[in-house]
Formats: sequence, C-alpha cells, structure tokens
Amino acid sequence: MATTIRDFPAAPVVFSEPFRNEYKVAAVVSAYRVVDEPVYVGEQDTGLTYKYNTGIIVTHSIDSAVRIAQANPVGALRPGLCNC
Repeated sequence: MATTIRDFPAAPVVFSEPFRNEYKVAAVVSAYRVVDEPVYVGEQDTGLTYKYNTGIIVTHSIDSAVRIAQANPVGALRPGLCNC
C-alpha cells in the first residue's frame, strides 16, 4: 500500500515551451509517494521493511503558492520577480 510523505520541501516543477529558452514554474512539490518494501539478507526475508520512493510526487498549483506567499509575506516584496 502506498503512503504519502508530507512536509517535503516545496521544490518547483518547471517547464519550458518548445524553442524558447525561458522556464516557467507550474507547481510546487508538497509530498511524495512511498511503498513498504521487504529487506533481504541474501535471499532471506528479514521481516523488516523500508520505505521505497516510487518517484510519484504530489503537487499544488503555483497559483496557490503565490496566493499563500502574498497573504503571508515574510520579507520585503521585490517587484518584477513574478508575473503575479
């Protein structure tokens, strides 16, 4: 069964349009999915498990992140850093 690990750093999910050298932020990572996998010594199952990162991430739209940041500013606003 898959588990979601939260409290993950808000890493950006970026993209670029074809033939453009400009990156845009689409979303931020909020969690990732893991599954319990067995631990073996040789071919013997130890009865232990570890959390295997499936590579599946949970994201939130960058619009949500911008709204939260604007509602809770932590420092000086710097004009021109985003197309808000």
